[in-house]
Amino acid sequence: MFIGISSYFHESTVSLIDENGNLTDFQREDWHSRVKGDKSFPRLALLKIIKEHNLDTKNITFVFYEKPLRSWLTIAKHSVQSHGLFSKMSINNFKNFWKSSISFYFDLNAVINGSYKDIFYSDHHLSHALSNYQYDFGFDFPIVSVVLDGYGDSLCASAYLFDSTKKISEIWTSKYPNSLGLFYSAITDFLGFPINDAEFKVMGLSSFGKPNYVSQLRKMISFDNGKLEINMKYFDFDKSLINSYSKELENLVNVPVNISPLPINKTSHFNEYADIACSAQIVLTENIIKLFEYLYDKTKVKKFHLTGGVALNCKMIESLSALPFIDNLFVPPSPGDSGASIGAGYFGYLNSIENTNSQKQTSNNLFPGNFSQDTNFMDEIFVKLCGKNDLVNEIIKLLLKEEILAFCVGNIETGPRSLGNRSLICNAANNDLVKKLSVNLKGRDEYVPVAPVMLIETARKFYELRDNIFQCYYSMSATAQLKSTLKDFKYKGIVHIDNTSRIQICHDNTLIGKILSNSNKKLEILANTSFNFSNDPVSYSYEDSILSMKKMNINYLITDNGIYKI
Repeated sequence: MFIGISSYFHESTVSLIDENGNLTDFQREDWHSRVKGDKSFPRLALLKIIKEHNLDTKNITFVFYEKPLRSWLTIAKHSVQSHGLFSKMSINNFKNFWKSSISFYFDLNAVINGSYKDIFYSDHHLSHALSNYQYDFGFDFPIVSVVLDGYGDSLCASAYLFDSTKKISEIWTSKYPNSLGLFYSAITDFLGFPINDAEFKVMGLSSFGKPNYVSQLRKMISFDNGKLEINMKYFDFDKSLINSYSKELENLVNVPVNISPLPINKTSHFNEYADIACSAQIVLTENIIKLFEYLYDKTKVKKFHLTGGVALNCKMIESLSALPFIDNLFVPPSPGDSGASIGAGYFGYLNSIENTNSQKQTSNNLFPGNFSQDTNFMDEIFVKLCGKNDLVNEIIKLLLKEEILAFCVGNIETGPRSLGNRSLICNAANNDLVKKLSVNLKGRDEYVPVAPVMLIETARKFYELRDNIFQCYYSMSATAQLKSTLKDFKYKGIVHIDNTSRIQICHDNTLIGKILSNSNKKLEILANTSFNFSNDPVSYSYEDSILSMKKMNINYLITDNGIYKI
């Protein structure tokens, strides 16, 4: 058995890979600590997996998702060489030495008391690339796996050629600080959003703008002759503890930095900020397109994987799908650092396989692991409207009565996007209700609509779907364009201003699929957003669910055992 661990920089996670190469469990630390985005060593998640699967840690190989010393040295070396030993960033790096991933070995042993089979350290970007390993969807070797993130170990971007299960070669890299992720984060910071958390808001905002700053932002980063290069004149992430951008960026666009406490759409410079977001999205996409064209010319491979935090930009994924040489493009449901623990676990697994031609194990499971919880306490406190046998029909009735329902069913989703197991759901035909769910209950910005979930036939009816990214639609990993021939589309609350939606197609054997299939077409599309209140983590247990529902004044909780009125 192999346990992959990712922590210290972004959401900490633990993944369990069995001896046959199956992703058996995946746990985020913040599901259990209830600290959103918890990046501390995932002690609670690790203990849950050990207890849940009755593991003897003496038989476990633990794999960390990066090389800790190399990761720390990359930033420290750059900071000292560029700004001196006594710069603020250099001092901060040395001051926090033991708060970095350097402490992984000691934190792990504090939990398992030195009881383990082995400890491996994977390369950060290889962990990202291998996070696709569980998923197949008909992909055949060879595959080019592209990794784009802020930075990890010494790299900011990379590409690997997968010729077989174990024949993996690094074919291109971009070293720190030349990073598409750090470019987009600097724009996020400039626009007044928190970095590593609200890049999706920049993507959403981009649809409201015009490409009036493309020529200026092209001066910040470029890809030419196989080399990605950032112009550090416009960035401060390597020397400032506060800002990712420099004063030169403000001069470049001739627009003041957004420091207003108001929502960005209420600020006096909203149009300029939207234009900057639009231009940044274009510059990001065109550089990634150049990279993909370069990799295709280099390999002639037409099947691609894309992972790393930048792969969460689902609008960019739709743009890439238009490239004529891409037969298949797949993004895993958790492409960021939280999903890298999956790749770390597979790094350990692949290093244990003696036969390099071993058959690749795949399950395509978006909900690995098991969730079971006693509902006796709920039976005593709350009104139970129905049991599991009447679940689908009663849910349909509530949705048609324009109720907003909270779902806590099955195991929780692997990635950051709620796919029906931990979701807030309502009838998307009621646009006022969708707005209430998105803006009033969740506090989402009006320019970032909630996602629609539907069956395949409905998706084909309303949207222009691209076959080469089709599997991305099952995990909300790509946007889709509304068909231009539609005369009157009533589901306006789940469509962006640019006539796109981050759609989710569901299988008809899932609970959401059964609801849609059995509604006699009275329910065609459902609005779906994550089950959490404001800045809380996604609800994991029934207790978490009840607390979130009380805060949001939601009345009905859907569980595996029936429906409860809270």
